[in-house]
Amino acid sequence: ELERQAYDYFRRIDELGGLPSESGTQRLLRHVAAIAALQDAAAVADALLSAALDLVPLGSALLARTTGAGGALRPSVAAGPLADVLRAAPLDSIGAWVEDGISLFTVGEHAAPPAANLAGLRAAGVETLVAVGLFAHGELLGALVLASDQPVAIGTDDVELLEQLATHGAACLRTAELMGSLRERAETDPLTGLGHHATFH
Repeated sequence: ELERQAYDYFRRIDELGGLPSESGTQRLLRHVAAIAALQDAAAVADALLSAALDLVPLGSALLARTTGAGGALRPSVAAGPLADVLRAAPLDSIGAWVEDGISLFTVGEHAAPPAANLAGLRAAGVETLVAVGLFAHGELLGALVLASDQPVAIGTDDVELLEQLATHGAACLRTAELMGSLRERAETDPLTGLGHHATFH
């Protein structure tokens, strides 16, 4: 009887169109919870890239990080068929946009402002580009860049989900890096840089 009722129940769900698909917000929350559980900065970066491609499936993504005193963006992790193109992207131009809190979003040949300097990306086959900044405590840690070789219309809601993911991801990156630094300090002698007796064992 229980099996029959279960069958009738699922048959009725199918008649009504099946189970509702996971919303963008639900996917974001799932990724946020998974990223928050990570302690290694490299794992956070990989998870952040995967989450971005799940939220806005453009096919390719790059996580660029700020380096040095000038805070220039440098490629960190990339995925997808346009990964090499994104690694060679004009990150200084993209960084200048996202540094002011602007999310750069282009579709089509003339959608990007001339100052964005995206002609090289277009020549390499990029038709759609989305870039959001990674900010933690008011500091730009990097940028999340997504791209497609097809003109894809991205809604404002999708860009906002990416911005929320970037905000959370930046905080997790900062925390993981600080924890790694503290762990290294706790395990090594500050004068020699060698591991303590307990660390050796």
